[in-house]
Amino acid sequence: MPPSGYSQGQADSIRNFLISCAEALHTEANQNGETLMRALDRELSDIIFYSESKKIVETQFATLQLTLLFYQKIKDQTPKNSDEFWRAVERTTTSMCSEILAVKIPQRVDRLAREFDASVS
Repeated sequence: MPPSGYSQGQADSIRNFLISCAEALHTEANQNGETLMRALDRELSDIIFYSESKKIVETQFATLQLTLLFYQKIKDQTPKNSDEFWRAVERTTTSMCSEILAVKIPQRVDRLAREFDASVS
């Protein structure tokens, strides 16, 4: 992470990861003869079950939580067909990337330097 927040390239990498998850879910739904809503329900349930029942490391947990959030946001839009699903994916990835780019963490060193300068002035 750059000193002040995330870059567009970093947000786009997460977008690409999430889109690849959506592509895999869409493929599985087609192969299983499921509706997309049913596939989303299955994935959400599987992620929760796996997260709670297995001993997983922090990286796995964080990745599963990101995927869970992504699928839940898509499900909340109740896509009824593939076109609606892909529009929901686009809206969700756009929103999530905007939220990632909105992270702005002030540099602690700069703040401490300003506080020091103010105390000696």
